[in-house]
Parts: sequence; structure tokens; C-alpha cells
Amino acid sequence: QPATLLQPGEIAIYTNLFTNIGQQPAEKIVINNPVPDNTEYLGGSATETGYVVLFSVNKGESFGSPQELTVPDGKGGQRLAEPSEYTNIRWTMQPLLQPGATGIVEFRVRVK
Repeated sequence: QPATLLQPGEIAIYTNLFTNIGQQPAEKIVINNPVPDNTEYLGGSATETGYVVLFSVNKGESFGSPQELTVPDGKGGQRLAEPSEYTNIRWTMQPLLQPGATGIVEFRVRVK
């Protein structure tokens, strides 16, 4: 159901639905979704079978797996990023998407 007005602490689900309208199978489809402003990504909510899922902490300039993402620790060093600090999510579909076929990826956020 489309959200009209969410309050702080409420959870929203973002869904990306896509269809191959071409005549040939599509390969290595990439979906790049920013985490909306004033929300925080809920860790583990963007796990779809058949996709490589990577995250960014720098507005999509670079992507990595959760164990590769670091942010400043405030003491001159780095620490592992928390899921709430992710700014973008990128799915790369591994199998071919046949003509007329659809796919779906989604993730959850909490409103700040």
C-alpha cells in the first residue's frame, strides 16, 4: 500500500518491480536504489535470491559488502559501517531475465 504520511519510527518497504520488454534475454541487470532521506536502512532486509547485493556509505560513489564498508570512527580511524549508515543499495541480477519476465527487489527502512 502506498505510504502517504509516515511517522518517526514507522517502517516502510520500498519495492522495485521491473519487466524485460525487449525481444532478447537481459543479462546482469543492475538496480541502484538510494536510501531515502530521513530514513535508515534496516539491515538484512535487501536479500533476494539470484542477486549480488552491495551497499554504499558515500551516496553511491563506491559499493561493497557489509564487511568491507567503513566510516570514520571520530578518533582519526575507521570502523565498520552500521546498516543505518548505508546510503545506497545495488542489486546485480545473476540469471538472465527472459523476454516478458519480471523481477522484484525490495528493502525496508525506518523513518527518522
